[in-house]
This record gives sequence, C-alpha cells and structure tokens, in this order.
Amino acid sequence: MAWVDGGVTFKILDADGHAITGPIAVTHDDTYGHVVGDIAVAAVGDGNQFVVSWTQTTAETGQQSELFVAVYDSTGHRVAEAVNIAGNPYYDESTPSIDTFSDGHFVIGWTSGRFFNDGYTPYVRNGVFKAELDPTVELSIGSVDLNGDGRSDVLMRNHEGDLGSYQLVGGQYQWSAPTHSLMTYSLVGVGDFNGDHATDVLFRNNISGDLGFNRMVDGQNVGYQAIGSSSTAYAVVATGDFDHNGTSDILFRGVSGDMGYYRMSEGAVVSWGQIGTLANTKAVAGVGDFDGDGDDDILYRTLGSGAGGGDLGFYHLQNGAVVGQTTIASSSPAYTVVGVADFDGNGSVDILFRNDKTGDTGFYKIDHGQFVDWVGVGSSSADYRVVNVGDFDMNGSVDILLQNEFNHDLGYYALDHGHFVNWIGVATTADGFFGV
Repeated sequence: MAWVDGGVTFKILDADGHAITGPIAVTHDDTYGHVVGDIAVAAVGDGNQFVVSWTQTTAETGQQSELFVAVYDSTGHRVAEAVNIAGNPYYDESTPSIDTFSDGHFVIGWTSGRFFNDGYTPYVRNGVFKAELDPTVELSIGSVDLNGDGRSDVLMRNHEGDLGSYQLVGGQYQWSAPTHSLMTYSLVGVGDFNGDHATDVLFRNNISGDLGFNRMVDGQNVGYQAIGSSSTAYAVVATGDFDHNGTSDILFRGVSGDMGYYRMSEGAVVSWGQIGTLANTKAVAGVGDFDGDGDDDILYRTLGSGAGGGDLGFYHLQNGAVVGQTTIASSSPAYTVVGVADFDGNGSVDILFRNDKTGDTGFYKIDHGQFVDWVGVGSSSADYRVVNVGDFDMNGSVDILLQNEFNHDLGYYALDHGHFVNWIGVATTADGFFGV
C-alpha cells in the first residue's frame, strides 16, 4: 500500500494484511517546498518487484507536476533511482495508472496538459517501460574523488535533484552543501572527463539524449559543461578510460546490443569507438583493468538463473580497441555483482559480489584476467545496500561503502588488501538523500 504523507510513503503487507515492513519513504520532497500529487503502485513480473509512480512539482516546473517512477523489490529495497519519465517541464502531468506484464515490462498511462492562451488542454500519454534488466547486476558508478586529493568521497543525491557529498576534512566527514541538478536529467556516471584529476558528474536527459557533466574543482561544482547529443536508442551503461589517454570515456549500449563509446579529451567528444555487439542475454557488469595491462576492460555477465546464468567474461581492450574476449568463471545468480576494484592490490581488478537476501559479501580474486579464488569479506545486514567502492580511509586498499535504506545510516567496510578490518560510520544521511 502507498500513500501521500508529505512525500510518497509505502508499506508492504502480507496476504492477511500483516505488515512486513514499516513505512518506507520514496520521496520527502514536501520538505523542499514541492508538492506530491497523484500516486499509483503495481507488482511487476513474478511479484518480486513493484513499481511506484507519482506526480510532483519540481524546481524547474513551479506549480506544474512532473511524472516519476521508481522500482523496489519485495523487501522494500530500491532497485533503481527514481526517473522522470514524462520529460517535459512545460506540461502538467497527473493521474498515473500502471498495468504490468509477466516479462517484467509495465505500461503507464497518465494525463498531460498545458496552458495555452485559449485555456488548458489535457490529453492522455502512455509508455511501456522495463522494470529492470536483471537483479544480478547493480552497476556502481565507480570511485568518486571530487577534490582530486586521492581519497574517495561519498556522492549523494535526492529525488529533488539536489546533489551533495561527504568529504573527509581534518579527520571528520563534512557535508558539502548541495547544488541542484535538473530532474529531467539522470545521473548516469562519474569520471574525469576534462583531465584535471578530479571526478566530474555525468548527466543525461532521459528523453532527448542531451549529455553533459558538472565540472568539479576542489570538491565544488563550478558549472555544467555540455558534451552534446546522443542517440536515445542507446543507454549510457558505464564510464572508463578505454583509450588510455587519461580522460574518462562514455560507454553506450543500444537496444540491439550494439556497444561503443564516446572517446573524450578535455571534456569534448573526439570520436566514436566501436566495441561490438553484446548479446541481450548478457549485461555490462563493470569496467576496470582485469588483465593488468593498464587499459580499462568491459566486464559482462550472463543474465538469469538458467543454463549459463551468472557466467562472467570481459572484452579485452588495448588503446581503445577490442583485441579479444576472455571467459572468467561462472558465478551464482543468487549473488549480485555490486562493484569492481583491485581489492587485493595485485594490479588486476577484482569482482565484488553480495547476496542481497543474506548480506553475504565477497569477491572473485582476479590475476591477469584469470579467476584465482573466492575471498569472503563477511556478512552484512540485508537492510544495507552496497553504494560504491573506493579508498575512503586512504590506506591504499579499496573499501566498500554501504547505506541502510531504512534508517539512512551510511558507512564503509574498511579493508586491508581485501580483508575486513572495521566498520567506519560516515553519517546518518538526511531523509531522501541516497548514495550514488
């Protein structure tokens, strides 16, 4: 059941009406002076996921409402960031209605209207969407260093588009005042797109394909830099330095499985680099240097729990070109790929897994593109999700950032060459802010 109480809130009940969860907030936007209107909710596919859709006013629209959708699993964990699916700040959206299909797709119909000189003209719009390609891949955006000091920072965003961060100053985590980003744009990645050694934040318009990034200097946003247009038949799936020029590139994948990337230099697109076609039975699961040659490679995983489900492999890249494909190993579909990083410090990127039901966490140790061993990190509460990976304590080893989706507790597993050392609390985050 879902209702409006300041923001959008839901509670999961069993068939007898007994509460499985307490109230879970989807959005707290009333706190920011914006009004939540109509809501709709429906189960998707086999019932292990459900969709919440709602309308709200935003900073861009004033009194007119935009249409949003978010996907959750059966335990109340958010599967994906809320998305503005209407995409036009000049129209007033209302009365969403959801119907679902057994394959995980769902259709939303809603009323859209605009004030013209001769009055208000309403009409019905609709669209078909996919709840989630597969729950066994949660592609993290990668390590974030907003001020270029070599220490990983924590990037946060809320459903209103406010963007902030936690940065370690004088041994204490300090909250950097948020800047606003348009909700018609999704945060699709991070990287050093202009080569200044600080992490920038990549945004894309959900409808038009317009692409650009917030340029970061000393941990502060100094302005939006437009990159240009991109085909809406393609999705941004990752970022990485594929051509080894010191600047992050932008990886796209089309509806047919076709993959390629925008080769970036000093914040501008230089050319298109073709990767190839990845079968629709596979998903991009990460970007990193798996074979230890200094160039970023592209990890993929076979979807589903049937034959071959969980199989891992990667595109081997050198100087921006594919020189081969390597099979790594199989993996249990009960575990989700939640990050890639060199946890053990051997020069090859490893693959982080987590069982979202039990909280069990560990990684595949990789050496020059070959699977070596499973390294257990330990268990964690299923109320937490892995947000990102990075060296948060600056000891030279990659750590694991987690956030509690119910009480907003944020912290990280401090690791030493892949072995758990301690839990370090960062903060209790403000309502509505989530790590990205």
